[in-house]
Amino acid sequence: MIASSLQEWATATPAVVALEWPRFALTYGDFFDLVSEARGALMECGAQPGCRVGLLAGNSPEVYVGYAAIAATGASVVPLSITQPRARLADQIRRADISLVTGSITDTEILRHADGSKLCRVGLGIGASPVPVGAHVNPRPIPSVETEAYVLYTSGSTGRPKGVRVARNSVELYIEAAVMRYGFAVGDRLSHNFDLTFDLSVFDMLCSWTTGATLVIPGQRERYAVGRYVSGRELTSNLHVPSAITLALRRGELKPDSLPVLRWSLFAGETLHLKQAALWNKAASGSVIENLYGPTELTISCSAYRLPGEEARWPLTSNGSVPIGSMATGHDYVVVGDAERDQRKGELWVRGPQRALGYLDPADAHGRFVEDSGASPAASELAEPPARCFYRTGDIVSKTNEGLVFLGRRDRQVKINGYRVELAEVETVANQHPGIIEAGAVAASTGALVLTLFAVVKELDAVAVRYHLAARLPRHAVPRRIEIVERLPLTANGKIDYGDLAARVIRQDQEQGG
Repeated sequence: MIASSLQEWATATPAVVALEWPRFALTYGDFFDLVSEARGALMECGAQPGCRVGLLAGNSPEVYVGYAAIAATGASVVPLSITQPRARLADQIRRADISLVTGSITDTEILRHADGSKLCRVGLGIGASPVPVGAHVNPRPIPSVETEAYVLYTSGSTGRPKGVRVARNSVELYIEAAVMRYGFAVGDRLSHNFDLTFDLSVFDMLCSWTTGATLVIPGQRERYAVGRYVSGRELTSNLHVPSAITLALRRGELKPDSLPVLRWSLFAGETLHLKQAALWNKAASGSVIENLYGPTELTISCSAYRLPGEEARWPLTSNGSVPIGSMATGHDYVVVGDAERDQRKGELWVRGPQRALGYLDPADAHGRFVEDSGASPAASELAEPPARCFYRTGDIVSKTNEGLVFLGRRDRQVKINGYRVELAEVETVANQHPGIIEAGAVAASTGALVLTLFAVVKELDAVAVRYHLAARLPRHAVPRRIEIVERLPLTANGKIDYGDLAARVIRQDQEQGG
């Protein structure tokens, strides 16, 4: 898919920019030449359909060349974060059975500290030929990898990342549908706000290269100045996490009609609240706002909801969030809950052509795949669950006239003093107050669990926040602590960093106890 598309645009529009950084750009002609050269070097080292090639994923031009080159060989791409602990990196390389790694020459030096002595490393340098670093090896083909496009490591409840195997036909089907839905073409300028280890990065990257559009990579400062990035780089499409709206607001970047060129405002990765969408809509009134939903196991996004152009026609939901809408064509879903209480609310199970092949470790599939909507978890011992299996998302949703509404994670439910508390519900109630811009709830302590709410507010104090919560939540669900903060910490993928918030609570307990 990538190789044929790049060749097409290198022939038809060789001078059009394929990738643009703040101070550097690659045209389709130059990009295709670099990818072709890197592809040859990788194949000499054994890259082929049926093997996995690691990609040290930073933000350099070489990394994008490497991604396209690996895909062009027919091998499966395994993005590896260069910022993670070396032991963790080594474990991911081992579990994916990787013997060939590429990236920039500088980045490959990281492997010296990650048990990379047995790897064949193909160093890429813009303006220089790809060079093998270390001994040549011929990667051993792995059964059933021929249909695999990439492997992405996601967080796991055991503390060890799960390697999700995504099928090539799932990616191609998704990108084809996305291109038709949004009408991307030569002249469009797409954002790239996500690290290559996050599946949302695939959306902008492949939508650009498939249509001859320009992929606009933000500089380090632009990553935290969303408004400046979107307006200054004249983006026509921006995909980001909703937390970016809060950041832009605090920086004073959401002035009315300050984003006039933007046509598509796409949000994914976490809950998009209606009041966040309203703030963004004032700045990008000429754009269409869509809320995308989908875990990595369902290939980028499997459902979407498009907000009407007039805010007066926007839906009203029970938790103030934008619906996640309806499923993509060809997908079945069921909402499995407590039939005695509410048949329209429960855990979302999905199956269809975008469902992942499975996990690197079959044990990670335990309880995640179900034969049919009435069966107990099945196929947990299989590396590749049968196509008829549903994927249990772990997400709680409700059915409404506007489609599905995301209510929270099943695994964010905790027990405090014997009572069940859904942390997402606490956040939802907090976010219903017009003076609360964003909220994050955690339950953590060195001893008994302490429910704590961190809130970004305007003209509110902790007493007012507590009063609002106490009037709407049962007593056991009202946070014991209310922390007013300037901003919520975010992970590398732009989601609320609950681990950081929990660590703050624990640290405060330790300091008070000491």
